[in-house]
Amino acid sequence: MGSGSRGMASSLRSIESSIRNMPVEHAYVLDANGKVLDHLVGDESKVEGNWDRFSDKGITITHNHPEDVSFSDADVLTGIRLNAKEIRATAKGHTYSLKPGKNGWGIPRGSFGALKFTAEHMGYSGEHRATWQKTLIKKAKAGDKDVMTFVHTQLLKGQNYAIAKMAKKYGWTYKVTKN
Repeated sequence: MGSGSRGMASSLRSIESSIRNMPVEHAYVLDANGKVLDHLVGDESKVEGNWDRFSDKGITITHNHPEDVSFSDADVLTGIRLNAKEIRATAKGHTYSLKPGKNGWGIPRGSFGALKFTAEHMGYSGEHRATWQKTLIKKAKAGDKDVMTFVHTQLLKGQNYAIAKMAKKYGWTYKVTKN
Protein backbone atom coordinates (compact mmCIF):
# COMPACT_ATOMS: atom_id res chain seq x y z
CA MET A 1 0.00 0.00 0.00
CA GLY A 2 1.49 3.35 -1.05
CA SER A 3 1.67 6.40 1.20
CA GLY A 4 -1.25 7.96 -0.70
CA SER A 5 -3.45 4.99 0.23
CA ARG A 6 -2.47 5.28 3.90
CA GLY A 7 -3.12 9.02 3.80
CA MET A 8 -6.54 8.46 2.23
CA ALA A 9 -7.49 5.76 4.75
CA SER A 10 -6.41 7.98 7.65
CA SER A 11 -8.30 11.00 6.27
CA LEU A 12 -11.46 8.97 5.69
CA ARG A 13 -11.38 7.49 9.22
CA SER A 14 -10.93 10.92 10.78
CA ILE A 15 -13.53 12.72 8.67
CA GLU A 16 -16.15 9.99 8.80
CA SER A 17 -15.89 9.52 12.56
CA SER A 18 -16.36 13.28 13.04
CA ILE A 19 -19.45 13.59 10.79
CA ARG A 20 -21.16 10.20 11.28
CA ASN A 21 -23.64 11.41 13.91
CA MET A 22 -24.19 14.95 12.66
CA PRO A 23 -27.85 16.02 12.22
CA VAL A 24 -27.13 17.66 8.83
CA GLU A 25 -25.10 16.45 5.86
CA HIS A 26 -21.42 17.34 5.55
CA ALA A 27 -19.60 16.51 2.33
CA TYR A 28 -15.86 16.39 1.70
CA VAL A 29 -13.93 16.14 -1.57
CA LEU A 30 -10.50 14.53 -1.20
CA ASP A 31 -7.63 14.16 -3.65
CA ALA A 32 -5.85 10.85 -4.25
CA ASN A 33 -3.62 11.38 -1.18
CA GLY A 34 -6.51 12.15 1.18
CA LYS A 35 -6.04 15.92 1.21
CA VAL A 36 -9.32 17.80 1.70
CA LEU A 37 -10.08 19.93 -1.37
CA ASP A 38 -13.53 21.12 -0.33
CA HIS A 39 -16.04 20.85 2.54
CA LEU A 40 -19.71 21.79 2.31
CA VAL A 41 -22.50 21.72 4.89
CA GLY A 42 -26.08 21.03 3.79
CA ASP A 43 -29.34 20.22 5.53
CA GLU A 44 -30.91 16.99 6.82
CA SER A 45 -31.17 15.39 3.39
CA LYS A 46 -28.70 16.94 0.96
CA VAL A 47 -25.56 18.93 0.30
CA GLU A 48 -25.46 21.10 -2.77
CA GLY A 49 -22.32 22.41 -4.35
CA ASN A 50 -20.60 22.97 -7.65
CA TRP A 51 -17.76 20.51 -7.76
CA ASP A 52 -17.35 20.44 -11.55
CA ARG A 53 -13.82 21.83 -11.13
CA PHE A 54 -12.90 18.43 -9.66
CA SER A 55 -14.16 16.44 -12.66
CA ASP A 56 -11.72 13.76 -13.86
CA LYS A 57 -9.27 14.48 -11.02
CA GLY A 58 -9.46 11.07 -9.31
CA ILE A 59 -11.34 12.43 -6.30
CA THR A 60 -13.09 10.64 -3.48
CA ILE A 61 -16.27 12.15 -2.08
CA THR A 62 -17.42 11.24 1.41
CA HIS A 63 -20.41 12.56 3.29
CA ASN A 64 -22.72 11.61 6.10
CA HIS A 65 -26.36 10.58 6.03
CA PRO A 66 -28.25 11.55 9.21
CA GLU A 67 -30.50 8.54 8.45
CA ASP A 68 -28.73 5.19 7.98
CA VAL A 69 -29.37 4.94 4.24
CA SER A 70 -27.38 4.04 1.16
CA PHE A 71 -26.77 6.39 -1.76
CA SER A 72 -29.43 8.59 -3.29
CA ASP A 73 -29.76 9.11 -7.04
CA ALA A 74 -28.03 12.48 -6.60
CA ASP A 75 -25.09 10.91 -4.76
CA VAL A 76 -24.38 8.39 -7.51
CA LEU A 77 -25.02 10.86 -10.31
CA THR A 78 -22.49 13.24 -8.75
CA GLY A 79 -19.92 10.45 -8.66
CA ILE A 80 -20.62 9.62 -12.31
CA ARG A 81 -20.63 13.26 -13.45
CA LEU A 82 -17.29 13.95 -11.77
CA ASN A 83 -15.85 10.55 -12.68
CA ALA A 84 -15.01 10.09 -9.00
CA LYS A 85 -12.67 7.31 -7.89
CA GLU A 86 -15.04 6.53 -5.01
CA ILE A 87 -18.16 7.90 -3.35
CA ARG A 88 -18.89 7.19 0.28
CA ALA A 89 -21.69 7.80 2.76
CA THR A 90 -21.37 7.21 6.48
CA ALA A 91 -24.12 6.99 9.07
CA LYS A 92 -24.63 5.78 12.63
CA GLY A 93 -24.95 2.14 11.61
CA HIS A 94 -23.06 1.69 8.34
CA THR A 95 -20.58 3.15 5.88
CA TYR A 96 -21.42 2.73 2.19
CA SER A 97 -18.77 2.74 -0.55
CA LEU A 98 -19.22 2.72 -4.32
CA LYS A 99 -16.39 2.57 -6.87
CA PRO A 100 -16.59 2.43 -10.65
CA GLY A 101 -15.61 -0.72 -12.50
CA LYS A 102 -12.47 -1.29 -14.58
CA ASN A 103 -14.12 0.51 -17.50
CA GLY A 104 -15.48 3.42 -15.47
CA TRP A 105 -19.05 4.06 -14.40
CA GLY A 106 -20.64 2.74 -17.60
CA ILE A 107 -23.38 5.40 -17.68
CA PRO A 108 -23.09 8.50 -19.88
CA ARG A 109 -22.37 11.63 -17.86
CA GLY A 110 -24.94 13.86 -19.58
CA SER A 111 -28.65 14.29 -18.96
CA PHE A 112 -29.47 11.02 -20.74
CA GLY A 113 -27.25 9.16 -18.30
CA ALA A 114 -28.99 10.84 -15.36
CA LEU A 115 -32.43 9.92 -16.69
CA LYS A 116 -31.34 6.34 -17.38
CA PHE A 117 -29.85 5.95 -13.90
CA THR A 118 -32.84 7.48 -12.13
CA ALA A 119 -35.30 5.29 -14.05
CA GLU A 120 -33.28 2.14 -13.28
CA HIS A 121 -32.90 3.07 -9.62
CA MET A 122 -36.63 3.66 -9.28
CA GLY A 123 -37.37 0.44 -11.14
CA TYR A 124 -35.19 -1.62 -8.83
CA SER A 125 -36.65 0.11 -5.77
CA GLY A 126 -40.12 -0.73 -7.11
CA GLU A 127 -39.07 -4.34 -7.67
CA HIS A 128 -38.10 -4.56 -4.00
CA ARG A 129 -41.31 -2.78 -2.92
CA ALA A 130 -43.43 -5.43 -4.65
CA THR A 131 -41.88 -8.09 -2.41
CA TRP A 132 -43.05 -6.53 0.85
CA GLN A 133 -46.39 -4.89 -0.01
CA LYS A 134 -48.44 -7.96 0.96
CA THR A 135 -46.81 -7.99 4.39
CA LEU A 136 -47.55 -4.28 4.77
CA ILE A 137 -51.24 -4.80 3.98
CA LYS A 138 -51.47 -7.66 6.51
CA LYS A 139 -49.79 -5.53 9.19
CA ALA A 140 -52.09 -2.57 8.51
CA LYS A 141 -55.25 -4.75 8.60
CA ALA A 142 -54.10 -6.32 11.87
CA GLY A 143 -53.71 -2.86 13.42
CA ASP A 144 -49.95 -3.27 13.84
CA LYS A 145 -48.63 -0.08 15.46
CA ASP A 146 -45.19 -0.57 13.89
CA VAL A 147 -46.43 -0.20 10.30
CA MET A 148 -44.50 3.06 9.75
CA THR A 149 -41.30 1.54 11.16
CA PHE A 150 -41.77 -1.41 8.83
CA VAL A 151 -42.36 0.89 5.82
CA HIS A 152 -39.33 3.02 6.68
CA THR A 153 -37.11 -0.07 7.08
CA GLN A 154 -38.30 -1.52 3.79
CA LEU A 155 -37.75 1.76 1.92
CA LEU A 156 -34.17 1.85 3.22
CA LYS A 157 -33.66 -1.78 2.22
CA GLY A 158 -35.08 -0.93 -1.22
CA GLN A 159 -32.52 1.81 -1.71
CA ASN A 160 -29.71 -0.57 -0.78
CA TYR A 161 -31.19 -3.26 -3.05
CA ALA A 162 -31.33 -0.83 -5.99
CA ILE A 163 -27.70 0.26 -5.61
CA ALA A 164 -26.50 -3.35 -5.20
CA LYS A 165 -28.41 -4.43 -8.31
CA MET A 166 -27.00 -1.55 -10.38
CA ALA A 167 -23.48 -2.18 -9.07
CA LYS A 168 -23.71 -5.75 -10.30
CA LYS A 169 -25.06 -4.66 -13.70
CA TYR A 170 -22.37 -1.99 -14.28
CA GLY A 171 -19.41 -3.76 -12.67
CA TRP A 172 -19.13 -1.31 -9.77
CA THR A 173 -17.77 -2.30 -6.37
CA TYR A 174 -20.40 -1.69 -3.69
CA LYS A 175 -19.59 -2.30 -0.04
CA VAL A 176 -21.60 -1.82 3.11
CA THR A 177 -19.58 -1.91 6.33
CA LYS A 178 -21.09 -1.97 9.81
CA ASN A 179 -19.74 0.88 11.98
